[in-house]
Amino acid sequence: MTKIITVCNQKGGVGKTTTAINISSFLAERHKRVLLIDLDGQANATTGVGIRLNENDFSTYDLLKQNTITAKQVIRRTAYNFDIIPSHINLSGIELEINSYLGREEILKRKIENVLGNYDYIVIDTAPSLSLLSVNALSITTDVIITVENNPLALDGLNKLYETIGNVKAIFNPAIKISGIIITMYQSRTKVGQSVIKRLMSDERTKYIVFKTYVRRNVKLVEAIDDGKPINFYNTKCQGFTDYQNLTNELIAKV
Repeated sequence: MTKIITVCNQKGGVGKTTTAINISSFLAERHKRVLLIDLDGQANATTGVGIRLNENDFSTYDLLKQNTITAKQVIRRTAYNFDIIPSHINLSGIELEINSYLGREEILKRKIENVLGNYDYIVIDTAPSLSLLSVNALSITTDVIITVENNPLALDGLNKLYETIGNVKAIFNPAIKISGIIITMYQSRTKVGQSVIKRLMSDERTKYIVFKTYVRRNVKLVEAIDDGKPINFYNTKCQGFTDYQNLTNELIAKV
């Protein structure tokens, strides 16, 4: 069975795209068949793996907007042994364009059904919002991974996120589950950082699903994304490499 992992948090700047790219790459390194779907109009996951779309190239915008476009037409191979459905800035305005579509919450589900058997894992990078695009992702997801920055403000939206996932579970996807919370940008010596962990560990919803691996703040992770590479193709001697390698091992065991 294909595992569909959605990386989400309605807050921006919490490491969603960095996580989506790097777990895709480390899964591929373990000879898994992986598809990364960029469902964010900022297209950071697309550029983060070195892809720049031309004007006539298909993207997630075309896949969701046009009934005649299939997933096979949009999928591209990256240089890092996994596939991607790239995004385009046009995706930022698609919700108004598809709002009247019948079954608009499950367009992505219908579009990728025919390629599910080609992959062991599908990883979806979502926008920093709880929107129709997020619902499309959650409607096909088997496992939700929430990235939480090592900052108390990053916890503020968890209640709303849990509520949204609960609604999707009730209406569209009874099989969905929250499989893990990843602490990102971790700094062990700060009291603020420790307070985030204490809050997560004292909440019955989250205490048992926090990943043991914390992704430490590491400039090499930023440099790698800027260079259009996963960290295992950019620098194998940095903390970011070690953290995402360990995190992927833990992820495989969890899902």
